[in-house]
Amino acid sequence: MKSVNYHKQAQKNQPGGLWRHRHGLAPLPFFCLFLLVQGSIVSAQYLPVWNSYQDHGLSWNPAYAGSHDAVSLSAFYRRQWMEIPEGPSTAAIAIHAPLWNQSIALGTEIISDRLGPLRRDAFQGHVAWRAQSQNSTFSIGVNGGAYLENADFATLDAALEGDPAFDLPIEKRWDWNAGAGFMFYNNWLMTGASAMDLAGDRQYFGQAAALIRFGQGNGIRPGAFLRYPEVGEPQADIGLQMLFIESVWVGANYRTNGDLIFNLLYRQKFDTALGYAEWGIGYNYQITNQDFRVDLGGSHEVQLTYRFQKNKTRELGPRFF
Repeated sequence: MKSVNYHKQAQKNQPGGLWRHRHGLAPLPFFCLFLLVQGSIVSAQYLPVWNSYQDHGLSWNPAYAGSHDAVSLSAFYRRQWMEIPEGPSTAAIAIHAPLWNQSIALGTEIISDRLGPLRRDAFQGHVAWRAQSQNSTFSIGVNGGAYLENADFATLDAALEGDPAFDLPIEKRWDWNAGAGFMFYNNWLMTGASAMDLAGDRQYFGQAAALIRFGQGNGIRPGAFLRYPEVGEPQADIGLQMLFIESVWVGANYRTNGDLIFNLLYRQKFDTALGYAEWGIGYNYQITNQDFRVDLGGSHEVQLTYRFQKNKTRELGPRFF
């Protein structure tokens, strides 16, 4: 989200006031809240930046739909900047799968953002057309959806104490959005790009990663991820993950704003009475760049995944991207 830029602005323009939610004191400058309101409610169309973007491809590219060749259900939760009470948090649930002919895949995603009195709830649908060869897939996808943004200023202590500046009704706004992208992947290479938020402030994404095998069931996966918004500063992630025994991923990313991200993911395949399945659990910890590390603190992100393939004649194969 755009909040990193807002905090940098706020540090330069801080007028010296703090705002409080009715449940406690939040160490955010009042001017920072104003900027967040302006950016998130008035002009705002943005996508959350997930540290687990490698496993949550629907968040930035609709061509990711169906890429697991199975029914794939995922849940993600991010709590940003732990030193700020009621700081930014985002939750998402996503499901996607190819249809019976494997050439078309569908997906849906529900997202909920929170920051103090600010709230954003969104729903997106995804469609991907896939061209498959024996060992690789090329996919083109589009998505579209709607979201509701609102700001409940009445929950702020300033409003409860009678400050006329906060004597405002709940601000609500419905809007829509769309995006498109492509993706090419196989068992050792993935590359893709997309244009999202086409109805508002466009954002462009690109990613590339490769799996280099060593030993039985082990590998190294270098990769890069680029986010280029029309409004705000571009960001890039450069990272390296290591795979052990086809199940455990351990790695780290460096983000060009100075943040460091450490990630851990475990996946396990198993048989069921109806087919093959795989479950996974992951955790990401983000260390904020040095300029804001003390004031903002770190960020936590967790993910749960479940994949199911009912075709007993085709075992659920590993998906490394």
